[in-house]
Amino acid sequence: DLQIVLGTYPITPASDILHELSKYKHFNVLTFQAEDEIAGIGAAIGASYGGSLGITSTSGPGISLKSEAIGLAVMTELPLIVVD
Repeated sequence: DLQIVLGTYPITPASDILHELSKYKHFNVLTFQAEDEIAGIGAAIGASYGGSLGITSTSGPGISLKSEAIGLAVMTELPLIVVD
């Protein structure tokens, strides 16, 4: 089974995604509440390097903070889901 890893920083309204996915541990879903937006996407990219499906979520201006890391995921052709 493919493990799903959500690395995110809780920002309204995207924090609801973190809260809801944390209920699905028995479906191989791992959630990580990071200290900032960049650490959240870094954790998701690290999970993808490790063979999991990395997901990160944000709201509005958080995308600009994650842009450099999104570029890394594109260059390395890693699977990464970004929810805005």
